[in-house]
Amino acid sequence: MLGLNFFALHNNILPMDRMYVIQVETTNEHLVANECKNLILIDREEAFVPICRREQRRAGQLIQIEKVMFPGYVFLVTAVPENLFLRLKKVPRLTKMLRVGDDIMPISEKEEDVIRRLINKEHIVEMSRGYIKGDKVVVEEGPLVGLEGIIKQINRHKRTAKIELQLEDKTINVIVGLEIVSKTE
Repeated sequence: MLGLNFFALHNNILPMDRMYVIQVETTNEHLVANECKNLILIDREEAFVPICRREQRRAGQLIQIEKVMFPGYVFLVTAVPENLFLRLKKVPRLTKMLRVGDDIMPISEKEEDVIRRLINKEHIVEMSRGYIKGDKVVVEEGPLVGLEGIIKQINRHKRTAKIELQLEDKTINVIVGLEIVSKTE
């Protein structure tokens, strides 16, 4: 694998960037992502914490709130993961990585595709808007367009939807912003 990437990098063929996750203590996600950015990342690599932006009513006012999408996880994007594990040993708050033996494993292509569709360039899942017709949810605007199948529950009062994603062979329920503007039979 190292030979293939060496060949690709030196012949201006860019290997495909993949997403990897590291597990950290909850509430330390942003701190670890910044440590990764400052200590270990090279070239086009990035470290980020996906955020869900939602709207909530407080004291009669509609305000935006932001929550970590996957508490306890930091995402890394790299095309060359071979020495990433060694570099990550410099990050003090890291607890574990998705690995099989000595090989660091990316998240599945299916889940990576869903996450890339949900987050914007700033790694934020913005609000979606849609309606309910009968027992079917139709999302007209926002990152959930075309992903209605991952919606497991809707709370119209709180303007949220619970979606189900797989990460590290675990099913994780994530609360994202979804405003339902109408409901018809």
